[in-house]
Amino acid sequence: MPSRLADLTPDWLTAALREGSVLNVGDVEAVSATVIGEELGFTGVVARLELTYSVAGGGPRSIVAKLPTAERRIESGFRRRTDAHPQARRRLVKRSQLEIRFYEEIATGGPSPAPRMFFGAADTGAGTAILLLEDLGNVRQPDLLAGMSASDARAVLGAMAPFHAHWWRRAGTSAGWVPAWEPHPQARQDRFDVSVDTFLDRYSEALPADVGYVIQAMRKDYGGALRELAAAPPTLIHGDLHADNIVFADGAEDAPAVVLDWQTVAVGPAVADVNTLLVGSMTTPTRRRHEMELLAEYHELLSAAGVRGLDLAQLVSSYRLASRWHLARTVVWLGNTEPAELAGRERLIVEGLISEPRVFEAALDHAG
Repeated sequence: MPSRLADLTPDWLTAALREGSVLNVGDVEAVSATVIGEELGFTGVVARLELTYSVAGGGPRSIVAKLPTAERRIESGFRRRTDAHPQARRRLVKRSQLEIRFYEEIATGGPSPAPRMFFGAADTGAGTAILLLEDLGNVRQPDLLAGMSASDARAVLGAMAPFHAHWWRRAGTSAGWVPAWEPHPQARQDRFDVSVDTFLDRYSEALPADVGYVIQAMRKDYGGALRELAAAPPTLIHGDLHADNIVFADGAEDAPAVVLDWQTVAVGPAVADVNTLLVGSMTTPTRRRHEMELLAEYHELLSAAGVRGLDLAQLVSSYRLASRWHLARTVVWLGNTEPAELAGRERLIVEGLISEPRVFEAALDHAG
């Protein structure tokens, strides 16, 4: 099992691509690696591999290697905490195993906005994992910090709706190995409750005045909100659908969205993905201007793909409820993260959550 880019030798890549049935003749003779996207991630290494073969046309000219546990050049608080705790590293490898199985069994079994995987393997004992993915070429990635445009959000919902519809009400039986979204509401309630005071001590003065009242009220009924959301029709969801996990083909008109990083795939309510995207990746003015029209268009796409028994009012109601879940998980994250440990983009994202409080403003908008 490779644990770093230097381990991706021509011989190892030849064997892996043959196992993935994308190299049928010849061998990989040379490989040149370029790290990509390191400034966006919190853990691991992603690199573009330019490959030379002994036989022309033997395999893909370039692929993307994802090594979730490889040593990074850019530090992050998340990675330092993971490396310091063996259990955290094992959880990271298990999430990689989940992502690999997603590519093997789900991405190939119906409509999927994910790239193709050529090879994937993980070793919990060694604490290593690797995925070899198709190279999407020169792509454009929305800027999470600046905010996604309404047209980009529409394209992402257009890519996710057929995926959600395909697994609607059948994810738990056809993909029973996928974990449940928020399976322990009371435990989540308890963790939220113990995070609130630290969060408010750190950030309350910088947030909209009424946010504190909403947070305090949720100390009593957040678990109930989770149970209500979990009662919605289940499907497969990405679980972390934000702009940093989305790319578009650069320069292509009406290019479809491609969704990356499926380590958090779960069986749960589709509105968890939709709310994470619209609330987390759009500025508040853009969200307020386009939110309802995007929800209506997404509902139409679900209906066109065969989803029945879900009216628009139900979708909007669940989406509003998901804003409370989004608020709660943000409070837990920030209440349990030491600001001094943050670095790079991780720090910028946390600072942005407070200086441009999209999640908190959405919770206030949907509190009624």
